[in-house]
Amino acid sequence: MVWDESLAVGNEIIDRQHQQLFDIATQLETLFENYTETDYDYDEIIHILVKLHLYALKHFETEEEILERIKFPGLVNHKKDHQRFVSFLDRFKAEKIEADQYQTLLDLLAFVVNWIMSHVKGTDSAYIPYLSTEVQV
Repeated sequence: MVWDESLAVGNEIIDRQHQQLFDIATQLETLFENYTETDYDYDEIIHILVKLHLYALKHFETEEEILERIKFPGLVNHKKDHQRFVSFLDRFKAEKIEADQYQTLLDLLAFVVNWIMSHVKGTDSAYIPYLSTEVQV
């Protein structure tokens, strides 16, 4: 996953946070690319998962606060989309990862990459017309 300016929404705070989400997803992608059944890093999978979960919560809170300030009419559905992402991450318990690391990592990577790309390119683009770059949190 590579961030580029075509993904920018025009708000420095949100764009910087989106870049960080892309960076974390890229770490997950790299871990998957380097995965072998004899040389895996269970602790690193957990570390990235926790990092993604915590950063997503931080980003969602910030983004939702900005959208509330600009009175974005799609905020309720936007929050629901965020909650679906968080709920998905919540379902990845340590036992599931330990039981089948490769498949779990593959499922996680597929969901995260698809969700972040479609959310940033699609869902988040809906609020661009309402957004002012002067809105600060």
